[in-house]
Amino acid sequence: MEENLHAGQTGFIPRTGIIVNQMRLIEEVKETMSKRRETYGLFIDPYNAYNTISNNKLFARLKKVLSTEEIVLIKAIYSRLKIQIGEKSFIPNAGVA
Repeated sequence: MEENLHAGQTGFIPRTGIIVNQMRLIEEVKETMSKRRETYGLFIDPYNAYNTISNNKLFARLKKVLSTEEIVLIKAIYSRLKIQIGEKSFIPNAGVA
């Protein structure tokens, strides 16, 4: 997996820290804002235990604690989720919204 990561993803590569990327991010945002351009960021917590759970597994587990109506509502919300950054977008099928 390490071979597929971008060098800028230092927090995921062994023996590297995230401070470098935090500083790079601050400088990039400052530069972009100084040009009066929009800037976006997406932060993902890789240590969150629920980021990778499949939606089917999530809904199966929720059946133990929620009513059918509540699960139908949550499924309806999840069916309409879309993550969009600029012109690019995708529909997530894993993780807790």
